[in-house]
Amino acid sequence: MTSTTREELLRRAFSKQETDDAAEGDLPSGIEWVDIAPVIEGLVFAGRPIGAATQNVTARYDLGPRGCYILSAISRGITYPLDLASLLRVGRSLVTAELNRLTAAGLIESVPGKDDRRRSELSLTPEGDRACVEVRSELHRLIRGNLSGYTVEHVRLFARMLADVCRTEPPDPGKDR
Repeated sequence: MTSTTREELLRRAFSKQETDDAAEGDLPSGIEWVDIAPVIEGLVFAGRPIGAATQNVTARYDLGPRGCYILSAISRGITYPLDLASLLRVGRSLVTAELNRLTAAGLIESVPGKDDRRRSELSLTPEGDRACVEVRSELHRLIRGNLSGYTVEHVRLFARMLADVCRTEPPDPGKDR
């Protein structure tokens, strides 16, 4: 039995179907499925560099899928569990489960809040700071390498376009893009 190449599988997975014609009516003039399919493919696989950059820290400390992102958020001043849940758009129970793993791994610590002692305030331990630096360094290395053939202007345009594509609501017509 001959196996199908990945390229052929991708062509099939993202090829135009008759049902795509109805959706194309909403696209800006001149943009067709052949233009949109690679964007969809990119979005489907966009998390791979992040997974590659976080895999060592995630495995070493037995973290869940959000662990490294939470470390990064805490390092940037998002130090309350409720704020993390809001940032991640998940329930508090999922954040609590990940915080328990991060605490057990010795990467974060929790103290009563300075302004409101009823709220727990999170901070990185020195080990958590090292883990965060490791992930950021690897992610920056991968992304810089992947974007090395582009100008700064291209990268900035890509970032704006990616933010637009990831939106789940129509853009504000008064907002300048």
